[in-house]
Amino acid sequence: MTDIVLTEGDRLLCNLAAELLMALDPRPRRERIGERLLQHYRDDLAAAHPDADPAVIDDMALRFGGALLLAMEAIGLANTTEAELGHA
Repeated sequence: MTDIVLTEGDRLLCNLAAELLMALDPRPRRERIGERLLQHYRDDLAAAHPDADPAVIDDMALRFGGALLLAMEAIGLANTTEAELGHA
């Protein structure tokens, strides 16, 4: 396995996880659970593709983590009021 493109299932999981994480209290709980989620994602990839280069698995997990952070940021911005943005 050499492909590091997230699948549609990965995107769905990422968006769902972002919504759940953003519903949690911020630090440190959100960070701790996010880290656990990424580790499980990486472990599941490694189990599903036992012959894959570990660097590819790590890169896929890193990309999933980046997509997760972007999705969380988008949710945070969507829930921010004009006053909070300084546009009131």
